[in-house]
Amino acid sequence: MRTLAKVGLVELEEDEMKAVEAAEEMSDDEARRIIAEASGRGGGDDTQPAAAARSEPEPLVELPPATTIEEGQSFEALYQAAGVRPSPFSAEKLLRLLEGLKVMDPASRKTAVRAMDAADDSWTIEDPIIDAQRKVGALEAGKRRLEETVQEAASKGDADLKAQAEYETQATAEIRKQIADLEALLQREVQQVAEARAKIQAQVEASRQAAARERARLDAEIERLAEITKLFSSTITSQPGSQ
Repeated sequence: MRTLAKVGLVELEEDEMKAVEAAEEMSDDEARRIIAEASGRGGGDDTQPAAAARSEPEPLVELPPATTIEEGQSFEALYQAAGVRPSPFSAEKLLRLLEGLKVMDPASRKTAVRAMDAADDSWTIEDPIIDAQRKVGALEAGKRRLEETVQEAASKGDADLKAQAEYETQATAEIRKQIADLEALLQREVQQVAEARAKIQAQVEASRQAAARERARLDAEIERLAEITKLFSSTITSQPGSQ
């Protein structure tokens, strides 16, 4: 942010400006070099050997379907379970930075981010892009597991319903062979089957609803993370070795 303020890309409050002035000063030539380098890379040539070494994709961990739908699990837990490695500059951090620069037009926001990239050797713009792609993959895998969980619950429910139907038939046939005073017993058995069927159907429906809510939550996060790919799509296509 000190660099962005120096080259005039962001405006700081009075107390923030005092902190900038008290910090180590950057020469005008250095500031112009950084912003020129960032703007130049925005033209499509984003080759960075250091970033290429970090851009090798690693396979995500394939998790088995869950037995129940766990709603509201943190994204960090999902990413960790899927084996997404920590990034030198996370996608969420870049999203927060872009949110702070939302008053700028897209081209200026992109230039501002590249200026920060050029001024800091600890990360490259490739890092949050790859981080976002890996996290989207983890979220998509989470959606697939939700579908598998619902399908498994539905299959089990169908088997249980069939078993209850068979039991109802057998119980009815058996009780109807008995004398009239056992009619009350027949009614109790039928009622138990109906209650069991309703409980099974309610459980399957609850699984479907839980999966729908979780899918909507994951879709919202995927759409949010996908803003990085949209904004830096030229970087992805031109970067050697990127996937």
